[in-house]
This record gives sequence, structure tokens and C-alpha cells, in this order.
Amino acid sequence: MEIVILAGGMGHRFGGIKQFTPVGPDGATLLEVTLADARQAGCDHVVIVTAPGQQEQVWSLFDARPIDHYNISVVPQRPDDLPINIPVERTKPWGTAHALWAARNSVTGPFLLFNADDHYGPNAPRVLAAALEQEGTLPAFAMLGYPLGSTLSKAGTVSRAICETHADGMLSAMREYPVIDARGCIAEGNDSGLQLPLTAPVSMNAWAFTPEIFPLLETYLTKFLARGNLEHDECFLPAAIDDGVRSGTIKVKVVTAPDRWCGMTWPEDRERVARRLLELAVINQAAAGFGLDGSGTSPVPFGEGLINTIWRLDTPVGPRLLQRLNANVFSDPKAIAENAKTAATRVNNALHRLGDTNPRHRLVYLDGPGNHPWFIDDAGGVWRCLIQIPNARPANPTSSAEVRGAARALGRFPGLVTAGEGPELKEVLSGFHDTPSRLVALLKMAKLDPCIRLADCRKEVDRLCALAELAGRLPSHSLPTRSVHNDAKLDNVLVDADSGEALCVIDLDTTMPGLAPHDFGDLVRTAVTGRPEDEPDLELVVVRETVFENLATGYLSGAHDWLTEAEKVLLVDGALVITYEQALRFLADHLAGDVYYRIDMPRHNLQRTRAQLKLLEELLAVEDNLRQIIAAI
Repeated sequence: MEIVILAGGMGHRFGGIKQFTPVGPDGATLLEVTLADARQAGCDHVVIVTAPGQQEQVWSLFDARPIDHYNISVVPQRPDDLPINIPVERTKPWGTAHALWAARNSVTGPFLLFNADDHYGPNAPRVLAAALEQEGTLPAFAMLGYPLGSTLSKAGTVSRAICETHADGMLSAMREYPVIDARGCIAEGNDSGLQLPLTAPVSMNAWAFTPEIFPLLETYLTKFLARGNLEHDECFLPAAIDDGVRSGTIKVKVVTAPDRWCGMTWPEDRERVARRLLELAVINQAAAGFGLDGSGTSPVPFGEGLINTIWRLDTPVGPRLLQRLNANVFSDPKAIAENAKTAATRVNNALHRLGDTNPRHRLVYLDGPGNHPWFIDDAGGVWRCLIQIPNARPANPTSSAEVRGAARALGRFPGLVTAGEGPELKEVLSGFHDTPSRLVALLKMAKLDPCIRLADCRKEVDRLCALAELAGRLPSHSLPTRSVHNDAKLDNVLVDADSGEALCVIDLDTTMPGLAPHDFGDLVRTAVTGRPEDEPDLELVVVRETVFENLATGYLSGAHDWLTEAEKVLLVDGALVITYEQALRFLADHLAGDVYYRIDMPRHNLQRTRAQLKLLEELLAVEDNLRQIIAAI
């Protein structure tokens, strides 16, 4: 496998030649980082297309920092190297389609194509190479697609090619938008202000081709030269691909990128890229800290948690999950890791006593140095490692059977933790479900209003104050303390990917002494509407009483041997209180500047708050019905 790197850009917006800018922890350029990643995909010949006059600078880079295992070719993108002779004098590059055309005599077989000033992730070359398969008689290529929203720059506008695909993942069209702002809006032209879909896949010039691409480029360049403004226009590779797809002369498979993209358009982007490369180095350090052997694969992002970040690493002994604990959320992440392992150990012991030896029914945390369930990297980050349960997925909220099964597993969980042998669980997050304190925290933040956001959400603050009675509802009862999950939701129960049978309760960070109604309440809060907790269309946030009945039936069947009648009576109160509490937490974080929960858009925590408040109103409206359902089980 060969690789072509486009390194001819002049970096006018960046203010320098980006492809020779050191950004890696060891001083590496993005070009070097990409070549190291591509080596894992079997690449051994690199063709670097650069601007005329920059060849010596490329060779100087490799003289100063030799790179092993590569045969290197350097090709200039000459303005006069065209498929037809035309009388034009031009110094500006002809564009990315022409840049690839310049490499036509230097590649002999299948090859990957990347930009020198972008990093596509350590797994990108391997995944892209594997996707290059010839299907039928048409030339078939592959492209990595990245969500538009993850490729924007806060420093200024960018140019992106948005892709449309058929149901089978094959490319149907591409359209280049040359000026897109940090919000994903078109910033110039007739469509100025139009919001583009942030989840739409975009081309970042990560391709897998065969030499059959060059006749297509020759044809398209010839057409471009016949109709374009030969002094200023550029011939973009996405436009050439779009032309070939629409005319039915080529096929392109769009592959979802396994890693995050980062790149440099503006000077301010350099720091962000450097942080990303440092992060990758730290991930690899953490993997080594747990003795993991990736055998040619690199960790890939896994899941979409709001607090911690997780990567999956495939090893010879099976997949492992590396998780970096959020030190901004957890003041003592090592204690969190210790406590979670304690809970998992107690569940494991209880299952063994019941004769259950199925490894898919328990969560296993691996030990790092010193037999601790954590590893500290050179930057002070705290990591842990888990064995990924095979052929498992989160419970499907649209399946009544899976909802009941997952609810049963969550109802059974506190009993297993209590019955299992091991150290006592600690209260690692003091006041986690102290709802009165959460209300006080919101009022304090509203008074401070550090980000000047109160005016936009005063109505929500007032409504939460009007419902303050809910804050003290559960503390007014003398309920027994249990070893509860404290983050009980369907997503935290894994089921068999084929049968849907509940397997294991996961995400044990918050497992500690607490109240049963809080667990049941969080289960209801996150599942009863069938909508995400940040649902923007509040009309869709309604209580589905049949789902509530499934949740209650499953939970009570799992908890029958430890739940008291007094706790059962207050389960509906738990749903009201925990929904109220979560609205308090989301709104306080919005006012504070989004320092706790990860956000994907401006005002995200306010959107979450409004969805929780709507759910709370719906729960209050059917409160009597829900109590009757509980009483009848």
C-alpha cells in the first residue's frame, strides 16, 4: 500500500507553511505523525506533493528527522503540468484535484491520500485501506467521513465538502462550501446564515484510491480548464469525485471515521492540535501502564458519556476499555476507581455464591501498577481499564422485554452488592443526591450569574423555586440506606446483542450508600419518555404509562428480596425528586458556564433543563396513576 500526502499549501490563513510546523510532543509535524500511523496499515512508499521550490524543505525535514521503513518520493505541483496545453501564466496552485494529478507517475498501485496539515486519527489509515474493495466493473474508491460539527474552527471560517450517501453507505453527491463559520453556518454568498447539519459527513481529504482515479482526474481537469476562470479558480478533488459519482463512472464507499479529526487552518488551531497529539500519546502511555498489547491497532473513542472519556483497544486476549476519569468532576478519582472495583468484586462474589459463573454477568476492572485499579500518567491523569463484555449492547428502550429485563437487573443490583463479600462501599461523592443542597447551589449560581446567563433562564429558575417542596420530600422519611447504583438507567445495563437478555450492570462510579427511590427515579427519568434528556421538541416529552409499568414491574421483581414496603410506596416520589434534582443540576451548570457536563452546542445545558422540567410537569400530572400502578404490582 502506498500513500500520497498533499503538502503544497502555502498557509495564507495560517500565516506560515503548516506542513513543516512541529506540533507533536516530540516535535513531530503532522506529516510525520500521519506517516507513522500509515505504517501500521502497511504503507511503505510515500509520495509527497509539494509546491515548486519546497522540495528541498521536505528533504531537509527527513534529513533532520529520519523516518524508517519508507521509500520517499517528492513531487512538485507545477502550474504548467496540465492534461492540455493552455496559454496562461499562473503562480497560484490549481487545487487539490490537480495536486493529486501531479502524483500520477509516482504511484503504481492502491494508495491512501491525506493532507499534510490534518490528522485523521491513528486508526484512519488502517480502516481506510481495509475499505478499498473493488465491486463490479466500475472503479471503486473509499472515503473517511467526519461529522461537520467536529471539523469546525473557533478561530475562523473553513471550507468543507458535505457528502450525501445512499442507504448502503455509497456516496451519492458532494458539495463544497468554501466559507463555513464556527457554528456550521454558511458565512458568505446567497445562502449566508444557512445552518448546515452538524452531523453530516464531510470529506477532509482522507481517501483510498487505485490508479484508476487518474483518468477521471484527467477528464475533469480538462473540463475545468475549458470553462473555469484560469487566473483564480481552483479545481477541488471533491468536485471531481462528485462529477464522477453523478455521471455513474465511479463508486465511492463512505466509511465512518474511527477517530477524531484535528487540523490547522488558523494559527490558533495549532494549540488544539498539539493538545490532541499529546492526548494520543497519553492514551498509549495508559495502555502500556496496564500492560496492554494493541498488536498494530490504536485505541478508538468508545461511547458518548457526559463525564468520563473512554477508548477501546483490541488486544490478543480480547477488547479492553481504557477510561480516563474526569478530575474536574471527581475530586479523588483514585477513590472512585477503588470504590467501583469494590462494588464489582462484591457483585462477583455474590454471583459465585449463587452458582452463576458466566463471565458476561460481571464487570471486571484490571489492576495497574501496585495492584491498584488505576494508573497515573505523566500528566497526572487517572486511568482505569475494564474487560469489554463481548457481544453486548445497551438495553433497547423500545423493547418492552428488554426494558423489564434491564429494570430487573437494576433492582437486583443493590441486593447483590450487599450480599457479596468485600470491603464496605464508601460515600465517594458526598451529597450526591442531597437535593436541598442542589437547590441552594442553583440559587447561589443564579445570584452570582458569572456568565451573564440568568436573563435567558429566569423563568426556569423561578419554576424550580416554586417546586422547592420536592427537595425535602425524600429526606422527610426515615428510609434505610442501601448500596445503590445512583446512576440507574437503561444505558447502564448491557444485554446480549442477539437475544436481548440482560447481562450486567455497568458504570459503577457512583455506587455507594443511598436511597432506593433515587435509583428507581433515575430509571424512570431517563426511560419513560423514550426521548433523550436533551430533547429540543418539548411536545415529545410525555410520560408513557405502559413504559412506566414495565420499568416498575422489572425493578420490583429484581428488588423483591430486599425492598421494604415503605420504600416501594415512595418510588414515584423518587421519580419526581430525581427529575427535579437533575433539572437543578443542569441549570446550575448552564449558569456556571458548562463546567461539569460535556456539551455539544451552545445552551445545551439549558436545553437539558427545559426537557427535564417538561418531564417533571408531565409526571406531576399523572402522579396518581403512577402510584396506582406501583400499588397493583
